[in-house]
Amino acid sequence: MMCDMVATLFPTAGIPKHGLGRFLGVFACLAGLLGPACGQAITLEELEGTTVEATVVRDQVILREGRRIPVKFQNQLTIGIGADAKLQIAITPTSQGPRGKRQGETRKSAATVEKVRELKTLGGGHGVWIFSEDGALTFLRTYKGGAFKRTIAFAHGPEGLTCKVEEVHARENSRGPIIMDSAIDGGEIQILSAKQISSRCRVLKAH
Repeated sequence: MMCDMVATLFPTAGIPKHGLGRFLGVFACLAGLLGPACGQAITLEELEGTTVEATVVRDQVILREGRRIPVKFQNQLTIGIGADAKLQIAITPTSQGPRGKRQGETRKSAATVEKVRELKTLGGGHGVWIFSEDGALTFLRTYKGGAFKRTIAFAHGPEGLTCKVEEVHARENSRGPIIMDSAIDGGEIQILSAKQISSRCRVLKAH
């Protein structure tokens, strides 16, 4: 179903024809990672007026100017979910490596669920937020090479709404390089490997 949804959304997104095939191909790989729907799932309407606060930490090895560099990379994000599927997003990246701890600028943006956007950040690409029937809010985007998926899965807990967050990268045709501009200083990097090692997520209701 996700593949059908992605294919339905993209033709109206204004993506140049020469890039559409690559865009669909990379996201088909990412979409296949989404699970089937289950009963009693959260709806997007239930999330209106809430704010998601999440942190994801990954161990990464990047290639930059011919050097392999191990880093611990963290994304700290806040997502406000409003009416009419409107999202307000803020992401603050932090990297811990041989040069010590470095923080990039906070990237702020507005998005609408199921509306594909051209992205200027991290070297450019296209991206879309999708809310699936199993109660997950998923962000898909392309980079200069490869792609990225962030999934926030919501559930009903004893004390209200809960969430879990996961971030993964995908290679074009399962073997192409993952190339982007650094979230810390804008220099071009290639991600050789990345593994999520921890995450935190909570849902805050408006007062």
